[in-house]
Amino acid sequence: MMNDSATSLVLDYVGNMGDYWDGNSRQEKKSSGRFNLLKKNLGWSGKSLVSLVSEVAEIRILESGKTIYLSSFGSSGSHLIQHIIDLTVPAIPLGEVYIAPRLERELKKLSSDQKFKFIEMYHLIHSTSPNTLFSNSVIVNTAHKAKLQTFSEATANFSSAFIVRNPVDLVMSRTFRKDEYRKYLGKDGGDDYEYLVENIEKTVKYYKSAFSYSYDEYLVFEDLFSDKNGLVSSISNLIGREVDGAEIKSNIEKALNEGKTTNKYKGEVVEISDDFYGVAKKMLSGIMEDIDRRGLKVYG
Repeated sequence: MMNDSATSLVLDYVGNMGDYWDGNSRQEKKSSGRFNLLKKNLGWSGKSLVSLVSEVAEIRILESGKTIYLSSFGSSGSHLIQHIIDLTVPAIPLGEVYIAPRLERELKKLSSDQKFKFIEMYHLIHSTSPNTLFSNSVIVNTAHKAKLQTFSEATANFSSAFIVRNPVDLVMSRTFRKDEYRKYLGKDGGDDYEYLVENIEKTVKYYKSAFSYSYDEYLVFEDLFSDKNGLVSSISNLIGREVDGAEIKSNIEKALNEGKTTNKYKGEVVEISDDFYGVAKKMLSGIMEDIDRRGLKVYG
């Protein structure tokens, strides 16, 4: 159906992405690149593809097609866990997909049913694989949204998890092992201490917000490398059906051995001073206490 409000909004979006991203050229480029690749792979025009996706979205909602949201503050293994899910069940692994600012505003005008359809369509146009587009596979989105925001209001059937990592290790990774993102922020060449403090403050804010939202599951990054039993149970719950625990454990090991499926740092070893660690431990002590109160073991 090309005349319903959800389909009309998606159609306008794919034709005018620049207007919707409010100057965020980085996200506009990512979104347009995915849609154009899907068009190329299928050989359809943009309008025809949106028409097809509109029909698929309605079927997914009718058949209770599921979406899994894996939220984290980055550097916490979300792509790795996404790959584990993809190895375990038929999936559409999207990585990070965000909603353009103007779309957020336009979505508020839609009815609940049209919001549900829009999110299904929006996810599907970011799937670059024709092989999964027409299946009732689990969609996985790893967007860094502390409380899922619009996604939680506009997804018909979903489960959610917050991935927790030792916050000291997390901020060190974000500060000293994400050079590309630091350059994107215009922070390359700046003071390391100031950038570290900025990352600590952002981490505290994100974790406080995430802990105020009721996620279905809490995954611990360190469990990937130690006790996998809790992780196996949580992944099974997220998928929504019984999955053989031994199979999930095997898929965890397989994913860990496939370094290309993660954002694992591959650069030179960075020496981080004890003073920086001291600052991080002090400023993150409150978040660490909150993590402990929740019974989440992040020490590995």
